[in-house]
Amino acid sequence: MDSFQSQSEDLFKSLAVSSPVGIYIIQEGTFRYVNPAFESYTGYTAEELIGINSLELVLLDDRNMVREKAIEMLKTQDFQAYEYRSLTKDGNVKWILETVAPINYKGKRATIGTYVDITSRKRVEEQVELLYEHEKELRQNLEKEMQRRIDFMHTVIHELKTPLVPIIAASDLLSGQVKEETSVKLSASIQRSASTLNTRIDTLLDIARGEVGTLTLEYKEINPSDILHQIYNEMYSSAMIRNINFSSDIPSNLTNIHLDESRIEQVVVNLLSNAFKFTPENGEVVICAKMIDDSLLVEVKDNGPGIAEENISKIFNSYYRVENGNHQTAGLGLGLSLCKTIVEAHGGKIWVESEIGKGSTFCFTVPLQVEKNRDNAECTNTESGSV
Repeated sequence: MDSFQSQSEDLFKSLAVSSPVGIYIIQEGTFRYVNPAFESYTGYTAEELIGINSLELVLLDDRNMVREKAIEMLKTQDFQAYEYRSLTKDGNVKWILETVAPINYKGKRATIGTYVDITSRKRVEEQVELLYEHEKELRQNLEKEMQRRIDFMHTVIHELKTPLVPIIAASDLLSGQVKEETSVKLSASIQRSASTLNTRIDTLLDIARGEVGTLTLEYKEINPSDILHQIYNEMYSSAMIRNINFSSDIPSNLTNIHLDESRIEQVVVNLLSNAFKFTPENGEVVICAKMIDDSLLVEVKDNGPGIAEENISKIFNSYYRVENGNHQTAGLGLGLSLCKTIVEAHGGKIWVESEIGKGSTFCFTVPLQVEKNRDNAECTNTESGSV
């Protein structure tokens, strides 16, 4: 039996010497054996370690925890590794992953332990935790800033809308009562300016809603052919006033689609208004529609001056206004930005194809189906803005 035990101990030591994991044996609380990997981790030689209390290598704050974990593991034989901080010979602190188990060593009860340096892993985890906390703080600050912006937006809109409502009502009433030519012109100017201001406030509100993610849509199933033909008929007179040849290529058999009708109407009317604005007299504007894959594609083509290549990437930015010759167009430069917001809220895409001197084609797609949880979303209708 003694020979067998001796052979087992020799085999253990042979294996332990070549192990990359630190291995030690403790009897009566002191080290009785340590392998080379354990020496390397701690910085101590085997001669320095043999006979000293094993807890002397444990950071003082962690000693009670290590003692309790080791006792629990030895009693239950539930060999779940635990982590603690260890002191090396040169005074550095290392994070250690350890397990212990009961054994017989040299005929007496003892404890064998495994000792793995996880300092690098813990440092990475600490860095990740710091980054997570930093990201969490940034996200919370962003949410607070967004809420402040929403509150500010609502306050500004309220302050602007409150005096504007009676102005619009009074101008409507006044325009129906005045007869003298100068007064008629003045009342019409007041009415037109108030209406324009109301539209721009609504456009600003929608842009702000889109930026903070609160722009919602009211979906319903419609036939896009019907709504596009209706828009074409309503916009035809605007084209005639400007002496523009306005035509359409809208098939009557387009597939029914789920969308917010009033919002898509905003987009189409805005694109057509811009096309009329930039197309010269006797020029041409065409509205086209077709189904492509699982989406509706709408195109508004004109033979106006076109857009320079360097400006195409900026055309849908807020407050960007296209130059027409030597003059910039009037307006806030929010119309196309609002179009982009609405189309993307539908899950679609919007873009422009253009060359200087060859006109422009504004295109957008809307998918046939939308997320079901958006079907009942509320929607605030506004009038069309302009570039």
